[in-house]
Order: sequence, then C-alpha cells, then structure tokens
Amino acid sequence: MGTKDRSAEPPGAPREPSLLGLILKRALSRGGEYGDLFVEERLTLRLRLEDGRMETPVWGHEAGGGIRVVREGITQYVYTDDLGEEGLMGAVDSLLRGNAVRAPHDYVPPGRRELPPLPWMDAVEAMEWMRAADRAARRAESAVFQVAIAYTPVRQRIQVLASQADLLEDHRTNSVFTVRVLARREGVTAEGRSGAGGPLESNRMDEERAAELGREAARTAVRMLDATAAPAGELTVVVTSGWGGVLFHEACGHGLEADFVQRGSSFFAGRTGKRVAAEGITVVDDATLEGRRGSLRLDDEGNPGQRTPLIEKGILRGFLYDVRSALNEGRRPTGNGRRQSYRSLPLPRMTNTYIEAGPYDPAEILENTQKGIYVANVGPGTVDLARGSFIFSVTEGYLIENGKLGRPISGAAIAGDGPSLLKEIDMVGSDLRFDSGYGACSKEGQVVPTCVGQPTIRVPRMLVGGTEI
Repeated sequence: MGTKDRSAEPPGAPREPSLLGLILKRALSRGGEYGDLFVEERLTLRLRLEDGRMETPVWGHEAGGGIRVVREGITQYVYTDDLGEEGLMGAVDSLLRGNAVRAPHDYVPPGRRELPPLPWMDAVEAMEWMRAADRAARRAESAVFQVAIAYTPVRQRIQVLASQADLLEDHRTNSVFTVRVLARREGVTAEGRSGAGGPLESNRMDEERAAELGREAARTAVRMLDATAAPAGELTVVVTSGWGGVLFHEACGHGLEADFVQRGSSFFAGRTGKRVAAEGITVVDDATLEGRRGSLRLDDEGNPGQRTPLIEKGILRGFLYDVRSALNEGRRPTGNGRRQSYRSLPLPRMTNTYIEAGPYDPAEILENTQKGIYVANVGPGTVDLARGSFIFSVTEGYLIENGKLGRPISGAAIAGDGPSLLKEIDMVGSDLRFDSGYGACSKEGQVVPTCVGQPTIRVPRMLVGGTEI
C-alpha cells in the first residue's frame, strides 16, 4: 500500500507490565473474586465519497484503559483516557473511594494525552478504490443516479491483565467497504447495496475488487426497479445462504448469550440438552475462523477465541459466556467477552455464528418449492428475545413460482418466532457461505464486528406481510 504497508504495525506504545500489575494489585487491595485491566489504543481512518465528491479524510486516534473489580457479586468499573501512571492510579483511587458502584461506569478525565501517531495507511490509494467503485456503478447501469461509498479501516492494540493470569496482548485490524446505489426509472426508485470487509491482512482491497462491488450494487438496484407487489399471507420462504444468516443471528443468536439466559429473558433458558430445532440444524459460534470479521485470537477479557457448539442436530448444547456470566455459574468463559471500547464493560457477544451445511443442493430446494418467496437480503427489524418473536423487512426478495425464481418483489416483511422457526426448517442446503464481511452487531448500545453464515434454508410456513392488493 503506497510506499510502505503499515497496516500490521500496532499503534502507540504498550504499557509496562510492571505498571499494569501494580495498578491491578491496588484495585484488588480491598478484596474481590475477580479483577482485570483492559488497555486499548485504536487508530481509525474514515473516508466517504458521495455523488462523486470525496469528503476530507478523518483520522481518529483514541487510547484509554478500564479497570474492573467484582466483589461480593457487585461489579465496579472505572475508565480513563490517561494511560500514564498518574492517570491509571487516579482511576483506581476513584474506584476504591466508592462503597459500591454508583453507576455502571465511573469516568476519570484525562490529565495528559499522548500525541497521535502519524497516518498508518495510504489514504490517497484508498480514495482511488472508492472512485473505481463509483465509476463502475455509474457505467454499469444508466438508471443509476446516486452512489455513496464509505471505507473505514481500523487498527487496534489491546493489553489485558486479569487476576491470577499473565499479561496478554493482541494486535487487530478490521475494515469495512460499503457501496449504496440508487436507481430510477419512470418515477420508480430502488436501492442496491454491497460491501466487503474483515481483517486487513486477509481482505485486501484494490481497484478491481472495489469496481466489482460498485457493479454488484448497481445491478441489484436496477433489478429491483422491476419489482412487483409482494404477496401476503402464510407462505413458504426460502432464505439465501451467507447474509441470510442474519435472520438467525437476530431472532435466535442473542438468546444464546449467557447474560440474557441468566436474566430469564431468553426462550432458551432452562432448555439445555433438549430439542430446540429441527434435526438438520447445527449451530456454531467460532472465533477461530481465518479472515472473518468476527474472528478473535483473544477476546476483550484475555480469554482465547474458540469454537463453541450451541445447537447440535437440533439439541441445545450450550451458551456463550464472558467472565461475569461464567462466574455466576462456576463455568469457564467461552472467549466471547467483547466490548466496543475501553469505555464499556464486556458482555457475552457472538463472533462468527453460523448454521452448518446440510444435505440438499440449493437448486433442489427451489425445485421442491412450487410457490413462495426467496429472501436474498434481510433488512432492519425488531425482536422480542423472551418470546422469540420477530419481524424483518425484506430488502431484496423474489417470487418462487413452479420451482423457479420469478420477478423481484417490493414491500415484503417476514414475521414469526425463533422457537417455531428453528423447528420448522425442513430443508438445509449444502452451500454454506459467510457474509462478505461488513456486518456489525449492536447490544446494549455497544457495536462490535460480527460475521454470520448459513446455507440456503427453507421454512414451509412463515407469515409474510406484503403490498399485494
């Protein structure tokens, strides 16, 4: 990249292990079942191109640390932007002054700040990728009238020191490249989206790849100009492989995170070892997959990322644990303790969560579906975790008629509940794919990178809300 590739170099300088050990020892000086110290330094570049105009690049640098103590079941947490000895010790003293946690977080203003490092990647080259995507989208289809492109690479260094453990360090990179296209014909407007992302080392962008993302978004937008009114009622629904996994992620995946289970707000609570899905459904969360957006060598509590079976041939096998939820049950964490930044407490979160491949060729699934809808892209929706009920918009969908894909549809939504959805899936394809790497998950106000995946699946009966009169 440019004259020198700095994407693998960690930002800033690490804190001295002796200093971090001293800070944690003081934090635990009044006792506690567990304590940890999380230090983060992050560099971000934000680029945006819209209507052919490139906005000024925005370089971001942030650094800080968070200190947590769990004492008699109560969690105290304090964070600071000052990573010097004085700043970290001041944060610990603030934590020790409290009889109990007065709020989920206690913030100590910084005393001094380190200067941000010099830019670490070639923004000029990245801008050329974006211009290539813009040109390709506009040349692909004459109906295209608006193109918006964003690119955000991130580089992060973390250090984690937990009680009864050694100091651990990790360097991470991630990126998101997205293209949004609007097309118009005879007063009808439609949208197409595409994107790619993941760790910079294994997801290299160039002009050719960027151009293909532009063409892909343009083709989708133009196809949707010919959309017909979506049917309504109880219909057979076939959900695409890859990004279609976001339906499971939202409708069922959060219910497999241990904090929701322990609160009783998950429909999976109390059902370990019982059948919760059709026999053909096996679900895994795997942070060790190479090159995926949710992959982690270490989670944000210093535990190694791992492969965690959640549902095996329809039987519920386990949940995703961070340190706090594991302490509650006397279990080991599963390496799913994640946080948006040092300002936030870690929570049990998904990494790369997917449904494993089944026995059916995806073409066979379509051929065995005489009438229904094919969901190629799932949009925004709402979920009730306790009951598992959900409703999601279909941003790209098609009619299925006589076992073949028909015209695109507009205005469709799918509704149901997680427990029924899992049990009613009757065909699971052999075409396991993962999303292209630009997904993110929000929970309790924290956003972290995640990846979803699945093969093509079929649900014989699902409620479809449409616009057909």
